[in-house]
Amino acid sequence: MGASFAYIDESGDPVISEGATGTFLICATIILEQDIAKVAEGMNELAIKYKLNELKSSSIRNESHRLAILEIVAQLPFKFVTIYVDKKRLVGDWFKYKGSFYMYVMKLLHHEVYQLFPNIEVHLDQYGSEAFRTSLVKYLHASLQLDLFESQVSIDSAKQNSLIQISDFIGGTVRKLFEKTISNDETFYGLLDTKWISRINLPTSKILEPIPGSSGNAIFDDCVREVHRYLQAHSDERSSKIVALEYLYYSAINDDRDYVYTAEILDWLKTCGYELTDEQFRNEVTGPLRDDGLLIVGTRKGYKIPQDEQDIREYLQFSLGLAIPVLKRVKKAISFLSAREIDVSRHIPEGTLYLLDKLEP
Repeated sequence: MGASFAYIDESGDPVISEGATGTFLICATIILEQDIAKVAEGMNELAIKYKLNELKSSSIRNESHRLAILEIVAQLPFKFVTIYVDKKRLVGDWFKYKGSFYMYVMKLLHHEVYQLFPNIEVHLDQYGSEAFRTSLVKYLHASLQLDLFESQVSIDSAKQNSLIQISDFIGGTVRKLFEKTISNDETFYGLLDTKWISRINLPTSKILEPIPGSSGNAIFDDCVREVHRYLQAHSDERSSKIVALEYLYYSAINDDRDYVYTAEILDWLKTCGYELTDEQFRNEVTGPLRDDGLLIVGTRKGYKIPQDEQDIREYLQFSLGLAIPVLKRVKKAISFLSAREIDVSRHIPEGTLYLLDKLEP
């Protein structure tokens, strides 16, 4: 297969906040290199016929007018991929944070596109500030390792790029179909189905899943899968423990490989209505999560779901570095008391003396 080009635009608000749209859809139109000129010519003819400065779905109020345009657009040589999000069905507070949900959806879409078309050039419509767009492109290159696919990502303006306008129109039309605001839906679906090569509707479960095969690391995959299972089982529970775990989980599956400082998690908990001290955080969050069998690593750098063996090594070294000196001091205290024939065994959990005996002086 030769080179391909993907043109991406969204329909609805990609943020989750009061007053935003209840649904969100992102569409990628894929055109083979040899078909670019033909599609561009077809879009130009469409603009002349309907006197359009820009083909924008939100500007088309009349259903018959939308259908007439779709009948022309559907004749052009392209395919498309969609991700549709029913935001009302998402569980948790994390989705409101720092555009991270938008990053997740973009990464999922790009993963799907690159699986279908390894050698592809991607053009995104402008969204957010220049700083956000720059961080988005950097994030996609880093998290998807685009150099492996000889691919690239760039930001364009739909107003100046008629090929992005196809994604605007198709995405807006599909979103209307999913929202059931188009009466003649069978005709619309009939025109779209032959072009529609992949569709993902979110959420498939109460907790969004890691993007398949994105880590390439068995340790991370096992740990994050167990956290997903735990969050899914406790999806109806809202507590500081669950909110903090969501934060760590979504940071991890969004390819944030850095440790998360305790202060950052405490700030997030505060915005969600839970004000904890450092000690309360350890007693009410990290301690109980580890007691429940989850592997949450922590060092002086902060907390995270482990990404690799290095994270495990650092966690064990840090924790044992704290625990062993304390246990040695306890051992000395017991020896001191035993020498004076003071029995402390009834105060010590079963098996502790055996453990202490194994410690080197």
